[in-house]
Amino acid sequence: MAMINGQCECGTPLPDAARFCSGCGEPVGIQPSNDQRYNEGGLNAGRDISAGRDLIFQSQQRDPFDRVEMPYGRTDAQQIMPPDLLSIISGVIGVGTFLFSVRLPSVLAIVGILVGGAGIMFSARLMRAGRSLRDEGFDVLPFGLGLFERDSRGRVWWTTPISACPLCPEGKDSAMSVHGTTDRPSWICSLSSKHGVKFDITHMPELESTP
Repeated sequence: MAMINGQCECGTPLPDAARFCSGCGEPVGIQPSNDQRYNEGGLNAGRDISAGRDLIFQSQQRDPFDRVEMPYGRTDAQQIMPPDLLSIISGVIGVGTFLFSVRLPSVLAIVGILVGGAGIMFSARLMRAGRSLRDEGFDVLPFGLGLFERDSRGRVWWTTPISACPLCPEGKDSAMSVHGTTDRPSWICSLSSKHGVKFDITHMPELESTP
């Protein structure tokens, strides 16, 4: 039996903590008094929402931008060496510079250590990019520098994806670029950082069709 608005289905008034109906003796459960699930045109706080005496949210959330239509493209695409190979080169240079710097005068030694350390860090970042390219097919570069993308032939490209912002009013000269990390990439508007849309690499045109 269900408890609705403080009553059992048989009509007997019940306290909130009641587990059995004192009238019919049946076990009772709580049912929301106003069920708004599958509310396509109104309030959407997830896949389902029940509002009334009890407010219930389902754990599976709906992305409000799932069906946003955006024009996608690239302003630039340059083929580059595989990041794994660049990582090896950068690492060798970084370690070599670091070791050589110990023979230099104090000031130059400090500069050499800094340069060598930067080379080693850059090598580690390129190694992570290579792993992302193998697993995901792309890697998001920091500071809005674009992406590393792998095409169907295994070639690696340094690209600059771009899109119009669907959240800005018409007439606004805005553009979106990709930011974030490879596991959580987002389109971010150039005019408002609050305008963000989930980035999906499968929406991008094939690299072979890029001029």
